[in-house]
Amino acid sequence: MKKTISIILLIFCAYSCKSQQLNTELVNESKLLMRKIFSDFEMINGVIVENKILSRVSASDINTWQQLVEKSHLKLTMALTYNAKTKEDRIDFTKIFTEEEIEYMSKQAAEIKTETWEDYLGIKPIKKHTSSVSTTYFLTIPVFTIKKNYALIYQEQSYGGSLVIYKKIDDTWQPIGNAMVWVS
Repeated sequence: MKKTISIILLIFCAYSCKSQQLNTELVNESKLLMRKIFSDFEMINGVIVENKILSRVSASDINTWQQLVEKSHLKLTMALTYNAKTKEDRIDFTKIFTEEEIEYMSKQAAEIKTETWEDYLGIKPIKKHTSSVSTTYFLTIPVFTIKKNYALIYQEQSYGGSLVIYKKIDDTWQPIGNAMVWVS
């Protein structure tokens, strides 16, 4: 009996360590990506990035970040590459992401419990008032594919929200496409 309990505890500890390692990897990738995003925003005059992490989607029939990442929504959504000119410049999420990856990303979105960027990543948001007109951005925590070579993040302003696709190219996160979720 003691041997059985010891084996069960050992399996539980091994699983917990693997889960903790995965979470650490995701947080590390989040830090890399969010530093890139915040750095890109810093170059734009009049940008404010809110410290509160966005978990709900405004002005849409989709309510949560998790619902936005689910297959039922992604299969209806087409993104456009930046500088899109033709139909070939469309990105079909279901051709980039397998069902397993979509489920993996959806679970990540569901597990997010942190409320601020400072608490989650130790990164302070941007409050840059160098222009008379400013735009405040609200961002979700990114979700990643299993191989961590693609990421999705939802960003929202007062006039609309969009899903942005990032691809890791040469160890640097690059935005490759954008899908409008809503526009006012």
